Amino acid sequence: MEEIRTRIAPSPTGYLHIGTARTALFNYLFAKQAGGKFIVRIEDTDHERSEEKYVLDITNGLSWLGLNWDEGPFTEGEFGPYYQSKKTERYNECVKILLDQNLAYKKDGAIWFRIPEKIDLDTTEIIVKDLIRGDVHFKLTDLKDFVIVKSDGTPIFHLAVVVDDYDMKISHIIRGEDHLSNTPKHILLQKALNFPTPIYAHLPLIVNPNHSKMSKRKDPVSISNDFKDKGYLPEAMINFISLLGWSPKNEDEIFSLQDLITEFDLTRVGKSPSVFNQQKLDWINGLYIRKMSLGDLAKQLEPFYSKHGVNVKGEYLLSVIALIQERLKNLDEAYSLSYFMFDEKIEVPPEMLLEKLHDKNLTKNALEKSYKIIEAIDFTHDKLESELRNLATEMNITAKGLFQTLRVAVCGTDVAPPLFQTFEVLGKEKVLKRINEALNLV
Repeated sequence: MEEIRTRIAPSPTGYLHIGTARTALFNYLFAKQAGGKFIVRIEDTDHERSEEKYVLDITNGLSWLGLNWDEGPFTEGEFGPYYQSKKTERYNECVKILLDQNLAYKKDGAIWFRIPEKIDLDTTEIIVKDLIRGDVHFKLTDLKDFVIVKSDGTPIFHLAVVVDDYDMKISHIIRGEDHLSNTPKHILLQKALNFPTPIYAHLPLIVNPNHSKMSKRKDPVSISNDFKDKGYLPEAMINFISLLGWSPKNEDEIFSLQDLITEFDLTRVGKSPSVFNQQKLDWINGLYIRKMSLGDLAKQLEPFYSKHGVNVKGEYLLSVIALIQERLKNLDEAYSLSYFMFDEKIEVPPEMLLEKLHDKNLTKNALEKSYKIIEAIDFTHDKLESELRNLATEMNITAKGLFQTLRVAVCGTDVAPPLFQTFEVLGKEKVLKRINEALNLV
């Protein structure tokens, strides 16, 4: 096994999980550092639960993240097929070898692997040499015979994975720590079939901040549904996922995929569970969003706006995006931060309009005077702010109170981009129209 060959072997019984994506990333980085190969293999022996839509979600998700495989689905190599469902004949050959050597037996219609009393003549334990955890010891007496072929003839994961890793010349198996307990079984099968044992590394699990296991139903775990479709960028996801368990040599936290190929070191992956931190993901994603040109960001935002019926393009869209770019944590937030820039008529909550200056007559007076000032002056954000700040002083009210009242009147919300830049983009006619409509609510 001179060439470094790693693999990710997802089961197509669900969407691409963030844990699987992290495992894929670490396998990819380890292989690419050494000029080796990264393989994708589909473990679809669970015929009842495996679906083609999940195969597509997994492969599309990996491609979206930039984790392009050297061999696997849609990229056939010399060691395929890369679907377990297409290898039944090969598995049966290996089962026959085990049966012929009395290393396996039939029971209740299934085929079981026999745990030996000793291995290598006098050894009664298996030592898993793990690149992350060091030597992990398992006593043979703690292991029990296990099924390798079900009664319906379907090979069990333990057999299929061992045969596949040998056939595909996998040199390093980097996978989640939930598979560590399976490793002694796999080593026994390797020895029984006279296969070499790959080098193992078991990654820590990804957990919630309270250290509970992440749930597919309750927690954000699907790369496509919970991240891509919510407006997280692939570059940000790769950066964030890389830090789930791996510690860089210095205090840097921002890494491109190419940076990671250079910097990644498997020995700096910890043993403790890695905590999923939503705030950190939002921070990293926001950083990548702010690095984008307005044109690129506009292109990325098009599907997020169009699902709300907004199909504006050109200079106006770029002007709106310039207002909100600094505030975006993900692309899906764009509409909620700027919907009032596109809707002809907005809903203004009367109670919110009145709560800023705490007096109905004062609010009406402030809006009327603001209308007259805005109607008369040059419509630039600097001039607007200067004249309306003077109005607040003249009326003996706070500038904040006046500005927030105007914000609600024109935007329908008290959370919006910089007020006077927003006015400038909306245009004088629309701003005056909305202030006039707000006056009817006072």
